[in-house]
Amino acid sequence: MIFANIPEKTRERKTIVFMEDYQLEIAKLDKNNKWLEDPNVCVLEYPDNDIPEDYPVLTNELYLKLKDKGLITQNEHCVLVQYPYDTNDYTKPIDSNLIDFIYTNAIEKYNIFSELCACLGATRVVYQSDKKESESYSEQANLNVSGGGGNKIISGNLNVDINRDLNKKLKESLSVDAEAKFKGSDKPDIEEAKQLLEDRNLANDAHLQSLIKKRTGRNAIIEQKVTINMTSDSMETLNTAAKVGVAISGLIYHGEGNLEAGLNVDVQSIQDISVTFLVEFGFG
Repeated sequence: MIFANIPEKTRERKTIVFMEDYQLEIAKLDKNNKWLEDPNVCVLEYPDNDIPEDYPVLTNELYLKLKDKGLITQNEHCVLVQYPYDTNDYTKPIDSNLIDFIYTNAIEKYNIFSELCACLGATRVVYQSDKKESESYSEQANLNVSGGGGNKIISGNLNVDINRDLNKKLKESLSVDAEAKFKGSDKPDIEEAKQLLEDRNLANDAHLQSLIKKRTGRNAIIEQKVTINMTSDSMETLNTAAKVGVAISGLIYHGEGNLEAGLNVDVQSIQDISVTFLVEFGFG
């Protein structure tokens, strides 16, 4: 959607696009350019020398934060993607930091999950590793390289490499670091747990909400295996940014150069990673 200022609602700015006014006018002429009406995309005219001093976005707190981070510079268009668990922080989606973006968010989701378990009175949270799964993943990566896995392969084996490297990096980290122990409590703080998910943009996560429900009431669980998708939230935002980037690069310049989101990888072919944790509560 086209705005004069960065909207307050976080869902309306999962992707922020800064464009020149003439670029925006050209984009409007193409009726197939559906991303302009995407409710998750915020399109703004970027600040050049012609923007008046009273232009609303120039004093916006979030805009100033992104500018201080070096993500927004004068006379430079850009596409920014929102962090899923800190909706007031963004990065530029480029191939060089793609794995780090997804990995960092996955580790943050584990940290939030661990904090949630503490709110619910857990005594222990531990990652359930599966060596057979890792071996199977390596075989699947080889299958994809040969073209039999159904994935789209861009730039040779680039996407397969990302899937393999991301899976390995995340699960190795969880194997080493993902074990937490708590004193435990027989009085789970249900409201605090709900507020945590609300604050970290995970209120709609069915697995985490289910865990809260199972710790509510008289016959609360004392042990539970929980399987969590660690990457889907990141991929949701990246997929939107990738569509915007492709549309802009093919639309605006026509031989004058390219405005790209920086994603040469086919992000839709990056596989989701789900992992299982054992949560022990120790109290009924």
